[in-house]
Amino acid sequence: MRKLTTTIAALAAIATVVPASAQGYNRIGASYELESLSAKYGDDYNLNGFGVSYIHGFGLSKSIPLYLETGLKMSMGFHSDSYKDYGYEITEDITKMSFSVPVNVAYKVNFGNDMSLLPYLGLNFKINALANAKYTEEEDGDKYSETVNLLKGDDSANVFQLGWHVGVGFNFHSLYAGLSYGTDFIKFAEYVNSSTFNITLGYTF
Repeated sequence: MRKLTTTIAALAAIATVVPASAQGYNRIGASYELESLSAKYGDDYNLNGFGVSYIHGFGLSKSIPLYLETGLKMSMGFHSDSYKDYGYEITEDITKMSFSVPVNVAYKVNFGNDMSLLPYLGLNFKINALANAKYTEEEDGDKYSETVNLLKGDDSANVFQLGWHVGVGFNFHSLYAGLSYGTDFIKFAEYVNSSTFNITLGYTF
């Protein structure tokens, strides 16, 4: 893992100081996001949501279709659950928003002029901007609600996370479809691991 981190960091440094040797590309995309929060103690949560992203691929070589990808992504995740506890009907709603910057090494495999596969491996730098849990208790028609900011207070979640991901994209003309999965080195909270799976549809130009 240290070798992977060192390699990606070196490629990122090269791309910032050396003009690209091959033609690059831009991509905008919309994705379905499934973020899993796995707790060592307590319940696990699956947050379903969406993401929007912009990616730029820097060509690193004229002879090899190797690219360094980076950009910006905004993701939203939601979870809702209801259960009974001591006669109370309790509803738990979680809302999460994050911004992330990927740094990927991608290799393009062309199939003629119109189609290509783009497998990639990289790091993900994430900022959790919002993580709220709203609890609503109801008994005999009476309701009480409380919203907890998971990023503040004792045992709060981490604002910054670092992780890795692997994925593959398929290009047909300017259309793009991709799959990705990754986990975080820096946990969401002290005893909570996080991982993300997404499906992306996009446009390359």
